[in-house]
Amino acid sequence: MKPLAFDTVIKNEAGWYGGDFHAHTNLSPDGYHSPDELVAVAEAAGMDFVSFTDHNNIEAITRLEKRPSLLIIPGCEVTLNEGHYNLFGVRGWEAWMDGICDMKDDWVVETNGRSLTDLVRITAEHGYLNSINHPLLVPWAWQPDETPLSLLTAVEIINDPTWPDNAQENPNAIAMWTRWLNDGHRITAIGGTDY
Repeated sequence: MKPLAFDTVIKNEAGWYGGDFHAHTNLSPDGYHSPDELVAVAEAAGMDFVSFTDHNNIEAITRLEKRPSLLIIPGCEVTLNEGHYNLFGVRGWEAWMDGICDMKDDWVVETNGRSLTDLVRITAEHGYLNSINHPLLVPWAWQPDETPLSLLTAVEIINDPTWPDNAQENPNAIAMWTRWLNDGHRITAIGGTDY
């Protein structure tokens, strides 16, 4: 087995790349496929990349191996009552993850006294790329207005277009992101199936 490498380059040329920044395996309560099955789904769809972002769980990245034509971005969806965010670039277990990224069967975990903003700051300091998920989708909307936008790399402006409430919330997220750009913030817009 060739473990995931963090310096993998699939394509060198500039251009548009298609993929999924928000995907779950059966290691999440809302996932259906094993990690290998999800890779097969992404490859069959012709994706260039897929990010594994199970809820508070990094086990999938330990089960995957490097692929020749699909970039696998290891991540985790930090899932709290105040909102959800993805962190990208997970390399393995770190002490700050205790109580956060070791979910068993719970959707939402306790933060050991740390706020969502504290966690975003910690993950940014550890070099992860942070992305707010479905920022306006109730009941999972992002609540902490005090989170400095400078700690964020991206915001998910397109989330699961098949979810009924996203018919309104995705355009609202695009409008929010546009306001941020107009205010001078440089946060990348991304999308994910949340599948």
